[in-house]
Amino acid sequence: MKRRSVLQSILALPAAAAVTSPTTPVGETPNTPVVSPDDTADGLRRTFTVEQFAALRQLGELIVPAWNGYPGASEAGAAEFLDFLVGCSPQPRLDLYRHGLDALNRISHSKFGKPFADVDSQQAATLLAPLKTSMSMDELAPFLKAAKSDLLRATFNSRPYIDAVSQTRRPRNASKYFWYPIS
Repeated sequence: MKRRSVLQSILALPAAAAVTSPTTPVGETPNTPVVSPDDTADGLRRTFTVEQFAALRQLGELIVPAWNGYPGASEAGAAEFLDFLVGCSPQPRLDLYRHGLDALNRISHSKFGKPFADVDSQQAATLLAPLKTSMSMDELAPFLKAAKSDLLRATFNSRPYIDAVSQTRRPRNASKYFWYPIS
């Protein structure tokens, strides 16, 4: 007997033993238990409180509104995406967003008596003034600049925005590169 055939027969022994195992009848597939996705999957992840999320959504509508047939931040789901993204980000980024949204709501309550999500566009313009100056020392400035950048990037890289752009012009190799919401 050749060495190769001896090695093949040794390797085949465990497989032959598994086929003739008394626990699984020959020809039957073992029964695998099924668990519902809701029991195992992480459902809708919420990083922010309801008031923080409403402020982030309002901020997105003001910074990236819908225009010329292109979707804005609210139509693109940018706030929902950032809720997911910031929740997976390092702690300093998470703290920047949480403290920034809390400060935005606190200043809105003190100036206008209502949360940032309920202010009109003129009132919001006074709160978003630190975005217009490059060297602002306001406590909101670092958060507002980071949120503006993230909201723009999330909107322009969303599927609804890419679909709208591809209707008017044909982007080269860009129609399949977008983030996809996890629900």
